[in-house]
Amino acid sequence: MKFNRYLDNLFNYFEANEFENDGEWDRSTNLVFSFSDWMKKITSEDLMEISGLTNKRKINELKKAAEKGVDLWLSGVTLIGG
Repeated sequence: MKFNRYLDNLFNYFEANEFENDGEWDRSTNLVFSFSDWMKKITSEDLMEISGLTNKRKINELKKAAEKGVDLWLSGVTLIGG
C-alpha cells in the first residue's frame, strides 16, 4: 500500500494544528523534526482517527513510511547543506 496521500494529509494536519516553530533550525527543518517526534509519540488510535485508516497493521506501516520519509529528507538536507 502506498501511503503518500496519507502522509501528505498527516503532514498538513500536523503543520496546521500541532506545529509550533520554536526550534533552533530554520522553519522547514523544525517542521520535519517536530513531525518526526509527533509521529513517534502519537497513539495508534489517534493516528487512525486523523488518517482514516482503520487497521493497526497499516498504522504501523504508515509510521515506518513516515520515519523513512523523514530520514530521506534529512539526508537530502545534509547532502545539500553539508
